[in-house]
Amino acid sequence: MNNALYTKTVPASHRDLLERPLLMVLGTTTRDGTPRVTPIWFNYEDGYIYVNSVPDCAKHRAIHAHPYVSMVVLDPDNPFRYVAMHGPVVEITEDGACEHNDTLAKRYLGLEKFPGPENEVRIRYKIALASVATKG
Repeated sequence: MNNALYTKTVPASHRDLLERPLLMVLGTTTRDGTPRVTPIWFNYEDGYIYVNSVPDCAKHRAIHAHPYVSMVVLDPDNPFRYVAMHGPVVEITEDGACEHNDTLAKRYLGLEKFPGPENEVRIRYKIALASVATKG
């Protein structure tokens, strides 16, 4: 029996999974249709998911080829509790991307600045939620 709840917003019962510094698994599709999944840092704000990357990686190429993604965050305390989402990437920008990456470094590592190379080009992706499924 499937007792998942399907909505277009993250219900309060599962919002903690997006507010805690948990890894999200991001699913993309490559140009040839091959699915890819990547554990990734993220944040949730104003009903959107934000992720960050560099322009010369497979994830960036996959998002450009097919700007629609799937995402899941599992509760580490109860692996049968999760939030699964999918939706379109509605914005891809370098504007504010380094600052966003610093925000993620603070969230996940407690650092004020991301410990990567100086002057690295970063990309920020804004993802709208077309469907949200929760369980547990």
